[in-house]
Amino acid sequence: MPSDSTLPAHWLLCPPGAGSPENGSIVESYPVRGTAGRGASPSHRPRLESPLNAIAYFEIQSDEPEAAARFYGDVFGWRITREQEMPVPYWRIETDGIRGGLLQRPARTPPPECGTNAFVCSVEVADIDATARTIETLGGRVALPKFAVPGVCWHAYFLDPWGNTFGLFQPDSRAG
Repeated sequence: MPSDSTLPAHWLLCPPGAGSPENGSIVESYPVRGTAGRGASPSHRPRLESPLNAIAYFEIQSDEPEAAARFYGDVFGWRITREQEMPVPYWRIETDGIRGGLLQRPARTPPPECGTNAFVCSVEVADIDATARTIETLGGRVALPKFAVPGVCWHAYFLDPWGNTFGLFQPDSRAG
């Protein structure tokens, strides 16, 4: 098994148990926006290992995945690229944190005015009010207006143009 230093910068060596049960495995990692020019040191590359039971990947479903890719790229600055080698149309999402994917919605959405039938993720932002304005400008809607989590953050929930719920939070120890 090669050492991490003999692999190309975008490949990572996972410890035994993370991929192969016997010997460890090599997996490909994709560069995250903002990491270009930092070199290949392990502290600056995205790592595939994460604590067990931690959220490490997310997916967004949409009736119009190409338009949804533009929406999320414009709102959050995520790099979203079409993956040509998948058995279904699929887009990879690269953030400054965990990675995700976007795909055509495989089933009907819940009827309007119903609770979310999904696992909702919230995105940390520097300015919740500015990001909320961008979301609304691009066709998203407020699902639950900004509220304080006292001493922790400001939080709000939105619907993207395809009805997916997602949250925003802005850390602020003075919230409340």
